[in-house]
Formats: sequence, structure tokens, C-alpha cells
Amino acid sequence: MIDDWLADDSHPVLRVSLRYLAFTSDIREVVTNGIGRHLLGLARAGRFSDRPVVVCLDEAHQFLNRWLGDEFTRYPLARST
Repeated sequence: MIDDWLADDSHPVLRVSLRYLAFTSDIREVVTNGIGRHLLGLARAGRFSDRPVVVCLDEAHQFLNRWLGDEFTRYPLARST
């Protein structure tokens, strides 16, 4: 969906809502992390050179600097380095 939106100049805004995703099993964090990794990969490939993208993340404190898993399988969400 993100790649289709980027290819179509007629829609300047893409809104992704996580409203209906459950809070259990860290689903929202996993999906947000996946979207962020995808956008970061596109940015590193120069995809936004001609058409910059602005990302607004409401309730960002719920997603930033988070760790997922339990005491045996704990891992950080991706961080930009």
C-alpha cells in the first residue's frame, strides 16, 4: 500500500490507522516497527529524493525506545543509526 501511494502523485496524504489492532502481543508496536523499517529502507535507497515524505506518529511515546518480548526473548524495536 505504501509503495502504491508513493507511485501515485494524485493523493498527497496517506493515513495509516492502527485503531483496530489489538494491544495484546505488541501487535501495534510490531506493525509500526515494520512500517518504519520499510520507510527507512526506501529513504536509504534514495526513493524520497524527488518527493520528500513527512511522517507524523501520534502517541509516539508508545513506540519509541521500546523493547518487546519477555525475559528470555527480549529485543529492541529498530532504531535509526
